[in-house]
Amino acid sequence: MPSLDTMNAPGGKLRRRWRSCVGAGEATDGLRADWQNQFSMAARNCAFERARISGWDRLDARFTREIDALCDFLADLNISPVARLSASEPCENLDTFARHVIARYGAKRARQWRFEIPHNSRFVRYAQTLKRMDPDLCAGALVTAGPRRLLGDRGGLSAALASHPPAGPKPDFIVVSGAPGGASRSGLDVGELDTGLPVHWDAVCEEHAPRDGLADAIALARRYLGGGRALESLDSMALASFSGLCGAGAYMIDGWGVQQPAAHAYRMMDALGDELAAQGPNWVLTRDMLGRMIALAWYEPDAPGNAVFDGMRPYSRVMVETLDAGHGWAYPVWRQMGTPESLSRHQVQALRQAAQGTRVSWSRTNEEGQFLFETPASESIVLVKEQ
Repeated sequence: MPSLDTMNAPGGKLRRRWRSCVGAGEATDGLRADWQNQFSMAARNCAFERARISGWDRLDARFTREIDALCDFLADLNISPVARLSASEPCENLDTFARHVIARYGAKRARQWRFEIPHNSRFVRYAQTLKRMDPDLCAGALVTAGPRRLLGDRGGLSAALASHPPAGPKPDFIVVSGAPGGASRSGLDVGELDTGLPVHWDAVCEEHAPRDGLADAIALARRYLGGGRALESLDSMALASFSGLCGAGAYMIDGWGVQQPAAHAYRMMDALGDELAAQGPNWVLTRDMLGRMIALAWYEPDAPGNAVFDGMRPYSRVMVETLDAGHGWAYPVWRQMGTPESLSRHQVQALRQAAQGTRVSWSRTNEEGQFLFETPASESIVLVKEQ
C-alpha cells in the first residue's frame, strides 16, 4: 500500500484548467429558460471563465435582440463567450457581429472573447475582418480532425496548419476539434506541441446516453487531473461536460432540471486547494490556504488499490463525499420509475433529490496525521477534506 512518500509529489500550484473553458452547445439553445437555469447551476458549482458556443449564424442576422439576450446572460455570470464561427458565415455578418460586440460590451471585454475560425481558405479574410475592428481581438484557427491524428506525431499540428499557408494575420491560438474516443484511460496519447501558440482542445464527444452520466463525470476528473505530461501542453480543454444539457428525448432528465454527475465532478474538482501536494495514478492531494489537505480520487474497474494520504493533522476530522451509482445520480432512480418520458411533479422532485444525494461520511486521521483511503467497490468519485 503506497504512501505519499513513495508517490509523485510535484508541488507547485494546481492548474484549474476545468475553469478555462466549458462546452455549452448551440447558441439557439442558450436562449431557452431551461438551458440558462441549468448553466447557472453549473456555473455556481465551478467558476468557468469561458463558454464555447457554436451556431451563432443561426441567430438573428442583425445580431440584435437574440445575441444580446445570450451574451448579457453570460456577462452577468462573468463568463466570456468562445464563438465558433461557421465556415459559410459571410464576412459582412462577422463585421456586423464584431462591431456590435465592441459597441455593447466595450473593447476591453470584447478582447476577452475568443473567435474560432475554420482553418481553410477563408481564414485570412475572417481574421482580417476581426483585426480591422480591433487588432487585439483574439482570432484562432480551428483545425477539425481527430486529436490522435493531429497530435500523435511530433510536429503533426504544425504540419496540419501549414497545409493552408495564410498570407495575412497569423492565428492567435489553435483549436483542435475532435472526439476523444481514441484516448487511453490515462489521457490522450499526444506528442509535443510545437506551434508556439496557445492550444485548446475542443473535445466534444458524440451524444451520450443518460446511462453514461457517471462514466462522463469520472472521465472529467481523469482527463483534467490525471492526463499526465502530454495534456499539460494544452492551455484548455472543453470536454462534453453537459451530456444532455441541450438535448431532449433521451435526455429528458436534464430537461426537468435534474443535476447530472458532471456537475458534481466540477464542484468536487473546484473544492481542491490551490497547492498540489502530491499526485497518484488516480488521485490528487492538495493543500488550501489554511493548510488543510483536500484530496480527490476517481475509481474505474481497473483502478489501483488503496492509498495513504499524509500531511494532515493528527486525529483531525475528515469528511468523505462519494459520488457513485447509488448516490448523486438520478438515472438509476429514473430506471426504477420505468423510464417515463413524461414526469409527474412528484417524480421530478424525487429525481432532483436523488441527483443531489451524494454520500457523506466522517472519519479521523491517525496519530501520525495519515488517512487511509480504501478503494471503493464500484465506479465513483470521492472527495476527501480535512476539517
